[in-house]
Amino acid sequence: MTETMAMTETMAQTVAGAVAPAPYRITVGLRPLELCGWIEDAHDFEAQLIEKRRLADSDDETVAAQEDATPACEELVALLAEHVLQRFPERYADRSDPLQRRIEVVATGDTYAYTGAVKDPMTVAGLLVPEDLCLMRADERGCYRLIAASLSFPTRWRLREKMGKTLRDIHAPVPGYAHGIATASDRLLSSLPIAKLLWRQNWSLLDSPELHQPVRRWSAEGMSVATIGARMWVRSERQTLRRLPQSRDILFTIRIRQATLAHVCEQPGAARNLLRNLQTMSDATKNYKAIRSIEPVLVEYLSLYT
Repeated sequence: MTETMAMTETMAQTVAGAVAPAPYRITVGLRPLELCGWIEDAHDFEAQLIEKRRLADSDDETVAAQEDATPACEELVALLAEHVLQRFPERYADRSDPLQRRIEVVATGDTYAYTGAVKDPMTVAGLLVPEDLCLMRADERGCYRLIAASLSFPTRWRLREKMGKTLRDIHAPVPGYAHGIATASDRLLSSLPIAKLLWRQNWSLLDSPELHQPVRRWSAEGMSVATIGARMWVRSERQTLRRLPQSRDILFTIRIRQATLAHVCEQPGAARNLLRNLQTMSDATKNYKAIRSIEPVLVEYLSLYT
């Protein structure tokens, strides 16, 4: 097996793992995470850093922060820099001098200051790691609101439409969220201790491998059993959750992984799990995930592997 084939196989395995082997239901689904796994290692690490750098030069909607979020963003960039310098010494270099702590991202060749009054700290934080970053802060009612974010790889949503909103309002379009897990999610954020990290995964079906997808561009034209395996991409989001020790704000990280439907279906049990999810998914969720238009073809294709 060539190195490229091995990397494709590993990615497909990772993405397939995001599809639960059970009837589809919306759930918090958070599990404990060791600190060493906070920022995920993978073969596409450098490629995603390079793509983030390109987007930062061409898209003005990838980063947003409220004015009073600056101290938390400065805390975040320092926390990330210290973590990746220790965790990935081959990917980062310490370029500190007596006056300033600095870090070099080897993949892009960029060097950033990460302590003190850092210029645009949320921008710097987002360019340090492949993960997208979202900071939430409790308001006077105890509701967590999005106060800052670096969002290079959105899965069909725009940052400007979510800034300042509560967790509940951000997820308002998600069928079943309000009545299913909204209260549990709010309670979890409020009670999350500093020392505890959590993680979860979800999945989507998209018609493009682009990482930056803020707008839905769905087209089912010409989709058939013969073409759907190569044209459709299963996209997973690995999300982590932790409380920052100083500001006590909550940080979400989002790591995108994706593989073609064909490669995912080659993994043991993956097609069966996808088919079971589709068969037990509500019509509202199918509409939300924009798969109703290809459902007959998708079901027929998945059935070939089961």
